[in-house]
Amino acid sequence: MDNIMDKKIVIDIGSYYIKVGYSNEDRPRLIVPSTIGRPRFLDLSRDLCDKPHYIGSEAISKKGILALKYPIEYGVVSNWDDMEKILVYIFNELNVNTEEYSVIIAQSPIDTNKNKEEITKVMFETFNVQNLYIGIQQELTLKSIGLKTGLVVDSGDSSTLIVPVIDGVVERNSVVLLKIGGRDITDYLFKLLNENGNKIYQYDKNIVSQVKENFGFISLDCYNEQQQEEKEYQLPAGKMINFTNEVFKAPELIFNPSLHQIPMDSIDRLIYETIMKFNKKEIQKDLFSNIVLTGGNTKFKGFKERLEKEMHNVLSSNEGECVTIKITSTSEPLYSSWLGCSLIETSHYNSKNYSRFEYDKVGPSIIYSK
Repeated sequence: MDNIMDKKIVIDIGSYYIKVGYSNEDRPRLIVPSTIGRPRFLDLSRDLCDKPHYIGSEAISKKGILALKYPIEYGVVSNWDDMEKILVYIFNELNVNTEEYSVIIAQSPIDTNKNKEEITKVMFETFNVQNLYIGIQQELTLKSIGLKTGLVVDSGDSSTLIVPVIDGVVERNSVVLLKIGGRDITDYLFKLLNENGNKIYQYDKNIVSQVKENFGFISLDCYNEQQQEEKEYQLPAGKMINFTNEVFKAPELIFNPSLHQIPMDSIDRLIYETIMKFNKKEIQKDLFSNIVLTGGNTKFKGFKERLEKEMHNVLSSNEGECVTIKITSTSEPLYSSWLGCSLIETSHYNSKNYSRFEYDKVGPSIIYSK
């Protein structure tokens, strides 16, 4: 990275994690929880806290004495003061002088132009970066596996997005947001475990999340699934959690949102309806044959197989359309869009990035020029 113009920092903004690293590398250098914590009680905190705020894992480790906030909701930044503090932390952890670097950012397809203006302003006015490129996460996910057209199902911490991409362009008007994500599954598992006789408190919810990640799976047929053998999981104080079928009933939310009182169709029905909105049969076929799974929830065992089954059921009940369904899981579902950022071709980058010189002339409205 001798050439300053080749120095590019890649940032993928997520509700639960922010992934950060350098272009042309195959994995992020940092994966930072998207949280900031401040002391709950000023008098007590003087002895226990040596900083006005803590970021990421350090904040989570002190959650007993800190009030945690998550400035990114449904993949969209909702508190820019906190987001700026997280970015300061990230650049300090990388130990870089941002004035010598360009930055590539992966953004949600449901983000607003106002937010795009804000991140542009922060990057050029606070961090004085050389150049800025802003891409859409799901377009970049496809790029990471060599596709330009496909339907990305991105199921993360706060939501699940269904995003059609045609010839490298996200069809923003056709994006579907399902407000069910990993934290909802954790909350539902917490509820089910307590209903089953366990006594688990809010401060132990991270343990429930561990149970979900270690034992959770998607059943091919939730209502006829075999009774699971009872298992135990130990809490830090030595107390045990007992569970059986809860570990497949909780992730069922993604396929049955009504369990969480969310008045939306199942994910398979939403995928079908999204694709069928396109009038051209060729586009429909391309999308059906290039359904790409990414995001932490798609790592559940059985997710892909259940979606394949449900998609075939939906198609057979709708005039039996004769199309090929192909569902692909990304090899790195937690950071596939970050990887796509790091692989952006030089010609594409050069035609779409904003330079500091351009920004200084027109300000944040530069985002409307390319």
